[in-house]
Amino acid sequence: MRASKIEVFVHLVWATWDRLPLLGPAIREDVRRSIAASFRESGCLVVAVGGVEDHVHAVVGLPATVALAEVVRRAKGTSSHLVTHVLTPDSGFRWQGTYAAFSVSRENVDAVERYVRSQAAHHADDSVLPNLEIS
Repeated sequence: MRASKIEVFVHLVWATWDRLPLLGPAIREDVRRSIAASFRESGCLVVAVGGVEDHVHAVVGLPATVALAEVVRRAKGTSSHLVTHVLTPDSGFRWQGTYAAFSVSRENVDAVERYVRSQAAHHADDSVLPNLEIS
């Protein structure tokens, strides 16, 4: 084998500080775009970014060259900077310091992608999957 083949998919979840509903409709899409852009800049394959008022979900394919913790740190940092310096400077926005990461087999990427893209519906009708959420 002459080249590395890396196929590592991860479902990431992290929340706003104290699970406050800080990701309102006015900023949610900009925050998601910022997170996706940060993942791409880190070399990740962005499968999906979604979430609701108090947390985000993402499914990414990780590159061989960057550690998971670094990818998440960058995504949280750039999106937080966007909110606190551009979108809503006086909001007191912060992410919690922790995150959850779940490995996703290639065969399950599509199902987890659908789950992430349907977060609003899952939370509205209480059909969330507890093993794919954080408390």
